[in-house]
Amino acid sequence: MKLDAISPRSAFLLSFLFLTGNCYSLLFASGCGRFVWLCYLIAGLLATFVAFLLARAMHHKHDFFETLETLFSRPLGKLITLILALYAFLSIATSLSIFGRFNQLTALSQTPTVILPTLIILIGIRSCRAGIGTIARVGSFTILFVFAVFLVFSLLGINFLSPDALLPLIPNEPLGLLRGALSVFTNQLGDLLLLTVLYPHLSEKKSSRAIPLGVASTSLVLTVISLITVMTLGERGILSDSYPVFTVLSIRGVGNFIQHLEILSSVSMTLVIFFRVSLALYFIANALRHFLALPDYRAIVFPLGIFLAGITQVLYRDMLSLRTRLESDFSLAVALPLQVLLPVLIYLLSVAKRKNKHTLGSK
Repeated sequence: MKLDAISPRSAFLLSFLFLTGNCYSLLFASGCGRFVWLCYLIAGLLATFVAFLLARAMHHKHDFFETLETLFSRPLGKLITLILALYAFLSIATSLSIFGRFNQLTALSQTPTVILPTLIILIGIRSCRAGIGTIARVGSFTILFVFAVFLVFSLLGINFLSPDALLPLIPNEPLGLLRGALSVFTNQLGDLLLLTVLYPHLSEKKSSRAIPLGVASTSLVLTVISLITVMTLGERGILSDSYPVFTVLSIRGVGNFIQHLEILSSVSMTLVIFFRVSLALYFIANALRHFLALPDYRAIVFPLGIFLAGITQVLYRDMLSLRTRLESDFSLAVALPLQVLLPVLIYLLSVAKRKNKHTLGSK
């Protein structure tokens, strides 16, 4: 099967859009109060580091699932492939659950939560079957609106900012700050392995750095959003508000002419979640194609998408139970080995294999 070729710019945009999902709804690690922006900064540094390790491991643009079998042996590689497919499915179902419930509570109170996520899944199925090139072309247009919403969030509320809300800068509980950073990483930035499906599509040599740069840019944007939220609402607002970033947008305006700019966050997240769904479905379908030795991934995209639409509605009872699960110790214990330890191991094994080839070649 011939793969679509995408430019480094498209890889950068897709990685950026993929990771910015739900950035205007939940503020993870909000229990850290005014230090939540430090949690985002530390999580962003960790995500950028892991992304660069994966870029080095995928430098030769091998198929990710074949790489797993090469590095870990065929049986273990297939097992890891299946585990990652299940993880990716649960991750995207969780993202859609957050998205659906947020939009119902804030913008579409009379619309059942199943409607909008299902429409996005159906569009994602069509785009996934069309290929990465189609998704990348949509991203080239979407990024303009997403960036405009970020500018509205950042610039229109300068007069509301209070730098004193950040003081003091030294936390009393460094371990709590570290745990908050890991919570941000696992829930917002940790799905970096799913972006490995982009590497075989890169059309230019030495272009693998585009994806880590996209991750670094996303980390910077998320840190700025959290920083502005803290300086606008203060620690009390961060701790008491379920959707503090949405609240910050709700007090934005242009005189008495343009109001209710918070609706832009719902539109932006609707557009961004499309890329998260499309790329996650592409990853899962290709993982199952490789695991089951299917000739093409497209045949299983539709049943995967329909199953995803159902699971999204029954996975969690409400936002409270969802958030409790997301920031629990159990979630960290399950996610961190897949999100951090596995990429580090992939990098170390790939380096060792290249050194062995170099040594044998020199002999």
